[in-house]
Amino acid sequence: MSENVTISSLLRSLSVETDNAKKWQSKAALQADEIKRLTERVNRLRKDKLQLLADLKKQGKTERLVFNNAYATPKSSVLDIHKDGVFLVCQWYAGFFAGDLYTITLNGRNIPLDHNGEPQSLSDLKKAQNDD
Repeated sequence: MSENVTISSLLRSLSVETDNAKKWQSKAALQADEIKRLTERVNRLRKDKLQLLADLKKQGKTERLVFNNAYATPKSSVLDIHKDGVFLVCQWYAGFFAGDLYTITLNGRNIPLDHNGEPQSLSDLKKAQNDD
């Protein structure tokens, strides 16, 4: 009789484990579907962003901002951004890379930096934007 109880107990345990495995497989399938959906959405957003940037370039509303940083990897970061965001991005870069040795160019022109590494003035940036 104890063999029957042991076998019965093992079969019940095996049945529970099988049910658990099915639940995990179902969850994994749902997660795989969600990952696929999110990946497709990210790819769509990237495509939309590239199209928006291309449209802005055609309209002449973008600026090429280049940061050359002696201490960072990679050494150069190139951004094509809307002209209204240039000063804010320069200020962020100065704060994030405080203490680094770097230069900023806007449309190929060097931007004078103050002792904090920020553009000396908004007028310097506007001058570089208008000299194209």
